[in-house]
Amino acid sequence: MIGSTGEDEGDTDFRATCKGAGNAELGIGAAEGVGTGAGEAVSLTLRSAARTMLIAGHSKQSPNFQMTAGVELVADVDKSNVVFQLLIDPGAIKVSGKAITTQWPAAGRAAAAKAFTKACFGG
Repeated sequence: MIGSTGEDEGDTDFRATCKGAGNAELGIGAAEGVGTGAGEAVSLTLRSAARTMLIAGHSKQSPNFQMTAGVELVADVDKSNVVFQLLIDPGAIKVSGKAITTQWPAAGRAAAAKAFTKACFGG
């Protein structure tokens, strides 16, 4: 599942990759300032109208780093992680951290999250 900035040659704001055995890898941010991209510990706050969560991981150069200089938070999570419920919550999601503040719109996000969790985790 991928949520992108929508810009030409832009980067991803969010990505989830199914790893099997009830696990997924998340990439969040893909912006300058999320970290250095050298694997250090980073965290971001995700806030919907219904819930707030802090997600911790490590920094990694984004998939389109050469064009954007984006760095993302990368975290391995299991199917019970609250991030999947947060993605289904109505309304925008605010993302904030040490050097990033952005917002993810609601359009299509809940349906994409439900489809991803069903395909990745079953049920």
